[in-house]
Amino acid sequence: MKPRLIHSAVFGVLLTCVAASTPALSDPLPAPSTPLRDYLGVGVLQVDVPSGSANGSEGLSLVMPMRQAYVAPDRILLEMVVLGQNQVALATRDSERTWNTLSNYIVVRSFRNLDPNAPSPIPTARMSMAAIGRAIRDSDAGKLLPEENLDELKKKLQARSDELTARRDKMKSEDTVDGIRKKNELAAEHSQVRDDLAQIEVRRKYPCLVVEFTNKEIAPVLLAKGLMRPGALPLIEKGKTTIWMTRAEGLPVKIVTTGNDGKNAIYGCFFDVQINGGLKAEQLNIRAPEGTRLLNVIVDLRNRNWEDQMERDTATVTSRLEKEQERAVRDRATQQLNNGKQKKR
Repeated sequence: MKPRLIHSAVFGVLLTCVAASTPALSDPLPAPSTPLRDYLGVGVLQVDVPSGSANGSEGLSLVMPMRQAYVAPDRILLEMVVLGQNQVALATRDSERTWNTLSNYIVVRSFRNLDPNAPSPIPTARMSMAAIGRAIRDSDAGKLLPEENLDELKKKLQARSDELTARRDKMKSEDTVDGIRKKNELAAEHSQVRDDLAQIEVRRKYPCLVVEFTNKEIAPVLLAKGLMRPGALPLIEKGKTTIWMTRAEGLPVKIVTTGNDGKNAIYGCFFDVQINGGLKAEQLNIRAPEGTRLLNVIVDLRNRNWEDQMERDTATVTSRLEKEQERAVRDRATQQLNNGKQKKR
């Protein structure tokens, strides 16, 4: 399979799940006491959508290491490992650059006729925790949970981690289909528990508000803000979402969304984050090798079907380059063959 940017299918699911982090609160959240100037976060995003959950889909189960860097007002760098491929994206208010580290081109999308008062249409910008935080603070319904006791929570998480370790050890020799499925479920939960333990110190350094809401109630808010696609609600409508957001800066550092079965459909967590550390906009760049081609796509938002058109135009320019590269390889091979024949003469 040719290296490519996994954009529509995977990022559609990610935007659906991350969108569920946009609650509406009956009691407004306290206003941040410190402006969010920049952040650098390292963590993980886990997506687990069961098969048959929507339109007979085959389901999706992914664990994706991620890194986000942000500089106000609108520069966001997102790095993720998706299906074994490193995806890097850089967005500003009116442009997005995406690069698969196995490819030799960067797709540059320039967005025209933007509405300055509307949410960003750029997928990378919408996945920014800064954007999610702003959407949370702009909402007006939901539930604010009691303040956490981090010491007690750490003890519970450690106990659960020890329990999961013991259960996984007992199941090492299981090789039935059901046994393998159960081992995978235990491994996924154990991974999340370990990440939760690692994040305790993050929440100690940056005290958090904890917000909870039902997914179905906030669907209109998500749709209005462009953070959720219309067909996504059946995946999560019976579940809930919990968000941990720093009190001072209003930055979400953990998001957990449950699906209709009560299990985690999305788990996003920064287990290492630096907020307002003095990051500069020029430090956020796609560090592609010298000579990497730039493929330009113009996205006109006046087109009602601009998303479909953007995908078609992207496919056209990437296909054109791949064919050009294939011809170059054939030409070099033919030239080498001809040179070999001439030497024999």
